[in-house]
Amino acid sequence: MKTRQKFVVTVFAAIFILSAVSMSAVEEGNEERGPLASGPFVSVTGISGVPNTAIAGTPLTLIGTVSPSDATIKAISWSVKDAGTTGASISGNVLNTTGTGTVTVTATIYDSILNETKMISSGSGHTVAIRADGTLWAWGFNLSGQIGDGTNLDRNLPVNIGTDTWLEASAGLTHTVAIRADGTLWAWGNNDNGQFGNGNNTSSNSPVQVGTATDWSSVSAGANHTMAIKDDGSLWAWGNNSQGQFGNGNNTSSNSPVQVGTATDWSSVSTGQSHTLAIKDDGSLWAWGSNGSGQLGNGNNTSSNSPVQAGSSTDEWIAVSVGESHTVAIKNDGSLWTWGNNQFGQLGNGTVGNSNAPVPIGTDTDWHLVSAGSGYTTAIKDDGTLWTWGNNQFGQLGNGTTGNTNTPGQVGTDTDWYIVSAGSGYTTAIKDDGSIWWCGDNSVVYLAPLQVGIDTDWSFISAGNDYTVAIRKDGTLWAWGNNGSGQLGNGNNTSTNHPIQVGTDTDWDMVSASQTHTLAIKKDGTLWAWGANNDGQLGNGNNTSTNSPIQVGTDTDWSSVSAGYRYSMAIKKNDTLWAWGNNSSGQFGKGDKISTNSPTQVGISADWSSVSAGESHTLAIKKDGRLLATGHNFFGQVGNGNDGSGADIDIFVQIGPSADKWVAVSAGESHSLAIRDDGTLWAWGSNQYGQLGDGSGSHQNAPTQVGTDTDWNMVSAGRNHSMAIKDDESLWAWGHNYSRGRLGDGTNDNRYTPVQIGTDTDWKIVSAGYEHTVAIKDDGTRWSWGFYGSGALGTASYVMTGPFLSNYMDF
Repeated sequence: MKTRQKFVVTVFAAIFILSAVSMSAVEEGNEERGPLASGPFVSVTGISGVPNTAIAGTPLTLIGTVSPSDATIKAISWSVKDAGTTGASISGNVLNTTGTGTVTVTATIYDSILNETKMISSGSGHTVAIRADGTLWAWGFNLSGQIGDGTNLDRNLPVNIGTDTWLEASAGLTHTVAIRADGTLWAWGNNDNGQFGNGNNTSSNSPVQVGTATDWSSVSAGANHTMAIKDDGSLWAWGNNSQGQFGNGNNTSSNSPVQVGTATDWSSVSTGQSHTLAIKDDGSLWAWGSNGSGQLGNGNNTSSNSPVQAGSSTDEWIAVSVGESHTVAIKNDGSLWTWGNNQFGQLGNGTVGNSNAPVPIGTDTDWHLVSAGSGYTTAIKDDGTLWTWGNNQFGQLGNGTTGNTNTPGQVGTDTDWYIVSAGSGYTTAIKDDGSIWWCGDNSVVYLAPLQVGIDTDWSFISAGNDYTVAIRKDGTLWAWGNNGSGQLGNGNNTSTNHPIQVGTDTDWDMVSASQTHTLAIKKDGTLWAWGANNDGQLGNGNNTSTNSPIQVGTDTDWSSVSAGYRYSMAIKKNDTLWAWGNNSSGQFGKGDKISTNSPTQVGISADWSSVSAGESHTLAIKKDGRLLATGHNFFGQVGNGNDGSGADIDIFVQIGPSADKWVAVSAGESHSLAIRDDGTLWAWGSNQYGQLGDGSGSHQNAPTQVGTDTDWNMVSAGRNHSMAIKDDESLWAWGHNYSRGRLGDGTNDNRYTPVQIGTDTDWKIVSAGYEHTVAIKDDGTRWSWGFYGSGALGTASYVMTGPFLSNYMDF
């Protein structure tokens, strides 16, 4: 609970006399926060002991006493509301002045249950929060700059927005608005519709001030319009007004604030996609804008560009929240009411029929706070329990399922929920201890390496297409991510965001992940496979897929294996090379394009050292260090110097002179990487996104050196990006990075030459997947970055069906 009150300090050029002032608390309205209530919520009724005079140039310590005396206070945050001619500023609770005059100071009071985060607002893919110290934080989608950190990079972790003290923030569709402690209003993100209110339609990825007024008290961001209330109770609107969502009697949009009527008794306002509701000081509820689903609540489905009263003229409302096309509100008796669109059961009245007038939800009279999202509703009762209902496609209801429900259902049994905010497919909430929780759609992108878990016993890892497999030091095998084809090997086809053990065996030695199938070798030399098998890529003699490991034949002399796209390559301990699965591009290298569902030896030579299977081309190194390649060659990825005419090669050809000695090789989707014994790095094939690292962006049909360094140690080619580790164990990346962050350099920018990832020099293994990257450090810790997909990073799932504590969000 937050209370804010103003008091005036007169600054003299002479000695001052302290005198105590007592002021009554006035709650600051906010659609996410709801009314004051009993139960676990402390009500602060006043402040006293504030000096009202000061000496110019002499620091004044501001000390306040909160009433009642038994109220447990976390903090009183002091800020300058109007400095006047005093040049006033506040550091902590010390007021500094340079001149005489009158300064208005605001005391923002936080009770102890908000020891960390005091407010939160969910938009359509991004979230903003304010901590008890007044700092503003944001995370999520940022294509329009709605985070406000000066970039357009998605943020999977909270970033601090500036150094100012903030009182309130609201996340819209792709823009954000917030009020500073000095009463000024700021906006950032998408401004195509003038939703900033700063007089133009220029978007910005950092906060821009809305006018010069310093008397804004509350603000609400809709889809493409904004509503705000000033200290004098006047209501203002700007942005898109095509549906009359301003309520000023017309449908004319504006990129500057326009007043809604002349009334000065507005207490709170809440905006949706194209309709708005607001409460006046007398508790009456008013609505305007689009009304096709009855979301205005005035008994009909006629849209209105002027305020119409919702419900009865005798009703007294204390909280309202507007969703995409439905509305929820609480009366002063604690009863809950809903109206508007009910397609997903978001009204909570047990039906899926729309209503154009308020309908009561049950008979309970202990509802404390409510927040309407896109097709669903969340609410908290006086006892601190959390309730949700409506659309649950992404698990946004937090009840452990993805099934819709048309009546309120309790989320778990916890009784310490304090604030909840429903967004577009995801929900964020705060508990009494200030911790942030979320559930629902979490399709985030990690732009920099993020340690996953606290385990330090990982020894081997491989990234596939939206999934990952890894081996621990104890020989157990684990997998996570997309499991639509059973590629995780855990006996079902359910995707997971966290590592699950594959069987109970403790003798796994190596593993290779591809698009939808996985291969692994045990310490006894047996070969195992699972996942999709449409092309016989499992090698078990048929084309039947399986979601559990099955042994490939009975041989016990397998040495290494590489899973490609719909095909597999492997080497035995006798140094013979074997292939199976799809061979339509000649990627087996045995002189034909005949596919097979059982391992087939490639030639008769027994001098193969290593092999790497790409999408449809294969690279291999012989025992004498010679490099050979075969398969699809449209982009020159075979590397034999042809003109890129697209002719496949169905038999292994030597790459480069026989005198060259190669020590490592990796085949990507359509590009190739290799390291020579002199430590130089070479690349060839497709270079559309800079994945060759030669700085040109042009395809290469023969090995081209990447820079001049001679200390490359390990390399991994992903779909269209490349990762490598040097001798000093520093990590490097280049290639495709747009919108997925798979390089891990903190940006979404493609890189045409290698860039170092951070400054750490303890990287042991790195594996580039399709749109994500995973790695292991010397200490056995596991790291992930890039696109979340179906939980491929192993952090939190794309769809979180239960509340997930953001305990890794250290902000």
